[in-house]
Amino acid sequence: MVAIFKASLSSLVLVSSVGIGFAVLPTQSLALPTPHLAQAETDRNERAIAELLGEWQFPDEDQSVTLIFAPDNQLYILLPDGADSSIAIKMGYQVNATTQPMQLDVMVSPNETALTLFELTPDGKLRVNLDITPGDPRPESLGEDTALFDRVSDATQPPEEIEVIELEAASDSSPPSIPVQFISLLLQGQQAYFLENGQFAQSVDELGFATLMETEEYLYEIIPGDDRAEKVSIAGTPKNDELPSYTGAVFALPTEEDSVWGICRTEEPSTTPPLALTLAEGEIQCPSGSTLLP
Repeated sequence: MVAIFKASLSSLVLVSSVGIGFAVLPTQSLALPTPHLAQAETDRNERAIAELLGEWQFPDEDQSVTLIFAPDNQLYILLPDGADSSIAIKMGYQVNATTQPMQLDVMVSPNETALTLFELTPDGKLRVNLDITPGDPRPESLGEDTALFDRVSDATQPPEEIEVIELEAASDSSPPSIPVQFISLLLQGQQAYFLENGQFAQSVDELGFATLMETEEYLYEIIPGDDRAEKVSIAGTPKNDELPSYTGAVFALPTEEDSVWGICRTEEPSTTPPLALTLAEGEIQCPSGSTLLP
C-alpha cells in the first residue's frame, strides 16, 4: 500500500492527498539568476508540467490511488479508486524541474505544504514519494520502493459525478480546526454516499475512505442512526481533557433526495462529545453546552 499525505489527514490521516501548482521555486544561490538562466529554468518547469498533466494511477492490491494533475496549479486525489470513487480532494502544487530528482511542493491547504521529490521515467511512468507530511523536510532521494504511477488518461478534471472537496486553512488561533476538517471531510463523504445509495455508511470501509480514525489528539467514531436512511453522526473525542469535543451529523431532508450537515463543538473543554444533534425545519440544532460551527 502507498502512504500518501499522512497529514491532510494524519492530522487528518487519509491514505491519499496530493496537489500541485505551476511555479518556479527559488534556487539556493546567493547571486540572482541572469535573465537567460531564469528563462531556461522556466522552460524546464513548463516542460515537466506538460508531462505531468493528466490522470495517473498507482495500482495496489489493497487499493488504487489516482492523481489528476490539472492546469492552474491544481491537483486532485481521487478516493478510494478511480471510476469507483465518490470523493476528490483538491490541492495545489509547485514544480522545480532544475534539480534531480525534480521537486514537488504540494499545498495540502492554504497554510500547509508538503515537500517531496518526483521523476518521469523513460517508459512514461511517474515515480513520486507520497510518504510525506506537511512541515517535514523534503526527502533526500527516491528509493526503489517509491510509488510508481501509470498514466491512464489525459483527463485533467475529475468525472462530473465525483464531489470535489477542498481542505480549508487552519486558523493559528484555533488548533482544534484539524478535527473540524477531518469530520467535515467524512460528513461530505457521507453526503455523496447517501446520494448514490439512499442511506448512510456505517464505517469508513463502507464509505470507501482509507483513513485512520485516531490521531495524536483525537479519537473519531462513526455513529449510525437508528435508520440509516435518516441520519449518521461522527464524534471526535479528545485524548486531552483541555480540548473541546465535536460531533458532526448528516440528516436526510424529508422532502428531497438531499441532505444537510453540521458540526457542534462543546463550549468548554470536554471528553464527552455533544451527540444529541437534531434537525428542526431544515436547521441543525446543537445540544445544550455546545455551539454549531459556521
